[in-house]
Amino acid sequence: MQKVGFIGLGSIGSRMAKNIGRAGYELTVYDINAEAMNELEREGATKANHPKEVGERSNIVFLMVQNYSQCVSCLQGDEGLLEGLRNGIVIVSSTVSPDEVRAIEIMCREKRIKVLDAPVSGGTKGASGGTLTLMVSGGEEAYRQCLPILQKVGSRIIKVGHEEGLGQAMKAVNQHLVSIHLVSMAEAMVLGVKNGLDPEMIYEVIKNSAGNSWMFEDKVPGVLSRDFSPRSSLAIQHKDLNICLDMGNRTRSPLLLGSVCKEIYKLADARGLAGEDSSSVIKIYEEMAKIMVDKHHLLQDDVGNGSESGI
Repeated sequence: MQKVGFIGLGSIGSRMAKNIGRAGYELTVYDINAEAMNELEREGATKANHPKEVGERSNIVFLMVQNYSQCVSCLQGDEGLLEGLRNGIVIVSSTVSPDEVRAIEIMCREKRIKVLDAPVSGGTKGASGGTLTLMVSGGEEAYRQCLPILQKVGSRIIKVGHEEGLGQAMKAVNQHLVSIHLVSMAEAMVLGVKNGLDPEMIYEVIKNSAGNSWMFEDKVPGVLSRDFSPRSSLAIQHKDLNICLDMGNRTRSPLLLGSVCKEIYKLADARGLAGEDSSSVIKIYEEMAKIMVDKHHLLQDDVGNGSESGI
């Protein structure tokens, strides 16, 4: 059985790593958050002191950090993964641009390490249940070696191509839709409540109607309970949308809706919402409409100074 390493134990990565460990794989983990490693250690994983140690103890290593800069930091340097991993495979599940994952492939190839481009979708629920969708590209040999492990974290493993970067291109297409669906959720909920509809009733109707989306169904309950603790932060969604727009600019693909959404995310970032869940984009619309979308759906004028708007 392969020895697996996992670098990046955030809300998605920690759940993926747990499923790999529970499947019986010898698992070594690393994260700058010590408590995240301790939680995996309690389930039988080995904590590493740095990425190099993960490589020394593993044949296949997942990278699930926030961005390309963090990927490079984990790979390079005296304590980097590439100093410890020998003739292994790096699975890049971080969301980066196609060009960035190709740059990672070049770094790894120089050390005779293969790369599998394998971003994921499905949120914390999919990560917990092992039902993520994985968009995989890379060489067939690396894919075959990794497939049994990938099947422990996802129920839909889709090989989108042989060239590194195609997996990230597919993820960018997905994230473009996610960005638009989040903004349309915010607009629709505020529109309905502003016109006298009960927000819980709106949710029940839409999730059983043609206007539903995965993001609408997943995010509205948190809005109604005013729980904006980050399962996937607005900052990450903003970063992913920038990847989409850069890809569109490079290939001259018109992304009109994505460009509008970017301005809304920039405004949300300026309002200090970057660390909250991506659904907090609704607070921008609530502020403009002077209304709060929750179980009480109070107009701002009804709550005095407007502090209930959530901004």
